[in-house]
Amino acid sequence: MELSDDPDSGAALEEIERRATVRDALSALPLREREVVLLKFHGQLSNSELARALGISESNAGTRLHRALTLLRKQSLGLDRREVA
Repeated sequence: MELSDDPDSGAALEEIERRATVRDALSALPLREREVVLLKFHGQLSNSELARALGISESNAGTRLHRALTLLRKQSLGLDRREVA
């Protein structure tokens, strides 16, 4: 069976492309923002754990995470647009 004959291959390819887009967007983030996103999602830290790990207040951790995710969304949207163009 060829890859194109497998109905799941399209979904698998889309997942690979999505992960590559996220990885590229993450690598384009400044270190401080990349750090908070990776600690939160890869490290699976709560906001209070995130604050302790970064040595900042919990509200500051939440703000930093929000800003990082906003920038990450902008980065990933920009990467998608460049791929289409």
